Amino acid sequence: MPLAIRQWVCPECGSIHDREVNGAKNILTHGLAVLNGPMASCAKCEAGGEKALAAVA
Repeated sequence: MPLAIRQWVCPECGSIHDREVNGAKNILTHGLAVLNGPMASCAKCEAGGEKALAAVA
């Protein structure tokens, strides 16, 4: 769909879709997946990140 089209009507259900709202929902969904994914923080840690490697001595 060209970027000039900002809204469209679903041919099946008749609902109006807005490109900006849809994009915001997609960004939110992706952000929540990142926050809750395998790199998410644990209950004892305030920040997410990679698992620490064993110290090499």
